[in-house]
Amino acid sequence: MGGKTVETSAIKELNFFIKMSNCIAVIGPFDCGKSTAVHHVALLLYRNDGYQIIPSQFSKDITDYFNESEKQIFVFDDVCGKPLLDDDLMKQWLRLRTELNKIKQRKNVKILVSSRSDVFCQLKDVQVLFTTQFDMLSNDNSLNDNERFLIAKAHIGAEKAEILRTAEFCNRYDFYPLLCQKFDTQKERDIKKFFSQPVDLIKAELTSMKEEKDQTSFAVLALFVIYNNYLSDKVLSPTSGIETTLSDIAGECELPTLLNIKVVRKQIERFLNSYVKKIGSVYMIMYDKLFDIFVSFYGEHLFDIIFTHCCYEVIFTRFQLQSVEDVDKCMIKIPVEKEAKYFKRFFHVCDVYALLQIFWHPQLKLKTFRQQFLQFLSEDQVCRDLCLSLSNTGSSPLFKCAANGFTDIVQVLLDIGMNANIYNASHLTPIYFAAAAGYFETFKLLLENNADINNQPRYPSLLYLTLANGYTDIYFTLTLNSYYCGWQMDEYVEMNQDRRDTEIVKLLLQNDVDLSEDLYARTPLYLATLFSNTDILKLLLKQNSRIDQYDIFHLTPLYVASLCNHVEIVEILLEQGCDTNICSRKNESPLYVASKWGHVDIVKLLLDKHCNIHICNTSNESPLHAASTCWCCTVDSECIENYNSDGDRWYEMCLRKLNEFSPVSKDDYVEIVKALLMHNADVNIINKSGKNPMEVALENGNSEIVKLLSEQSSEQQQ
Repeated sequence: MGGKTVETSAIKELNFFIKMSNCIAVIGPFDCGKSTAVHHVALLLYRNDGYQIIPSQFSKDITDYFNESEKQIFVFDDVCGKPLLDDDLMKQWLRLRTELNKIKQRKNVKILVSSRSDVFCQLKDVQVLFTTQFDMLSNDNSLNDNERFLIAKAHIGAEKAEILRTAEFCNRYDFYPLLCQKFDTQKERDIKKFFSQPVDLIKAELTSMKEEKDQTSFAVLALFVIYNNYLSDKVLSPTSGIETTLSDIAGECELPTLLNIKVVRKQIERFLNSYVKKIGSVYMIMYDKLFDIFVSFYGEHLFDIIFTHCCYEVIFTRFQLQSVEDVDKCMIKIPVEKEAKYFKRFFHVCDVYALLQIFWHPQLKLKTFRQQFLQFLSEDQVCRDLCLSLSNTGSSPLFKCAANGFTDIVQVLLDIGMNANIYNASHLTPIYFAAAAGYFETFKLLLENNADINNQPRYPSLLYLTLANGYTDIYFTLTLNSYYCGWQMDEYVEMNQDRRDTEIVKLLLQNDVDLSEDLYARTPLYLATLFSNTDILKLLLKQNSRIDQYDIFHLTPLYVASLCNHVEIVEILLEQGCDTNICSRKNESPLYVASKWGHVDIVKLLLDKHCNIHICNTSNESPLHAASTCWCCTVDSECIENYNSDGDRWYEMCLRKLNEFSPVSKDDYVEIVKALLMHNADVNIINKSGKNPMEVALENGNSEIVKLLSEQSSEQQQ
């Protein structure tokens, strides 16, 4: 790397982990420093350990250039695409999975990749190839104030860096290093204005190019937008059809010479290391944020050229209706008079994948957008046939439309004959999604079209979800339609959980209402625990309700309180002498689940009651394994919600969704590990994957926990 690279704590940590783990994925949002960290650490390995650096783009590069007699580090930027997942790249990794697993076992080979967090989250089958995931924005790795100051100082000098620190501009943007680098080449600018309005200033630079007598630079940069920031040798060749595009651009610009491929290449080379970078044989705008600004600018000034010639991905991801209230400055605004032309191109799909992308598009929430789509759907037989081909699959668009309450689209899909009772891998049907999200009109429409309200999972039931979330209109519709449920005590407790209405419970107790359990073995005490209703809980305990009664998943009230971080509830249950060691069907104890989710206070309460610290689950993972994973810090919220499709895991996620949680940090997990070690937790237990807690912590990039466990291991061996 250049002399202006600052060795941040993230770079130092990554350099530490690369010594112990030979395959690391560095993840984070755009332009947060992933690539800088990856390339700098690779350079350190080259300088200090004699590694040969292999800049790579495709997984096949590893097998093609692997040399068992050399020390090698393969470096990938955006390993499986940006800004969206590139299916082809992902499939290439999967095809070579066996060979790659063999290669990465060799001690003299290291693989270091960067990826956007949202893209990496989708690579469930590819993630297993990487022994360690390194998050650039974790509490341990994100840029601190001093590092941001040093980055500014390296690029623009101490005096200007101090101006930024005093004006509190240092922490405004994740792409802060980019601004420092750009200002380094524009020293005559007002520093405060530049860092407070970078979008406007970059657009001003592009405007100055546009206003030059020779508009070649302005014309050439438009190609990056048209080809979605990917100008390869294949694109820059006569066979790609680029000459037609160049001819149309030339017709809109003032150029001293003919705009041909040779001129384009020469001009792009001039932009290297300012706006443009080159990876292999591909030219790209240097930073994602810069490209976002380019898209907006050229969409405004060369709308017809961009719209006519750009690839479908640009049409899909970069255009926005002008009527949208929440305007994104970095999107291309579509004038009202050109909406019809836009819709015609947008909705023209020829495969199932492109069709499904439409149903996931954020603009589908707009009434105008949906109306155009509905018109297209009613007129285009190819689109209807593609929908029907998905009718009896888990990819049916009915799921997404029901979950978002798109009643108008659901109506059309049902009219063309789509199956209202199709279920996905978790055995959920469209009506379940509509009910769970509280979309009454969508729910009612599906019900009128013979959606089966009883053919749903019983954990939790439709009635359970609608009542717990306060969707009383859906709830009463279910009961009027003879939903099979059994009106028992748990419904009363749930319906009154917000009002904390103990009077109803008292009345039921006085009239000898059965307080045992419902169809799913959920007792009123269990439900009062779930919703953290201490008044009802205490009342039920006075009536000698069974404190350790578990549900059909073998979850006790103490387990549920530990799962949902209800500290006061746990204290009450422990004071009443509940059993701390009753485990779930996966043999996970309350201590295990509290350790896994980072609930420090509950872990300490359980340890003070001398719970069994060494109970392992069915994967032979101890509470120390669970804490060492730092699960809430290594997986984003979407992955947490979908991390496992089996019934037990899914049920636990439903219980957590009924509660609100404060953010959990790595510091919380460090505290839990310390507490467990203080109570002599065994650091040598091996799980079914053959890993002890320290290896689990290492795999997830938790350096402080690694150090704690390493020290404890040394003490136990003495």
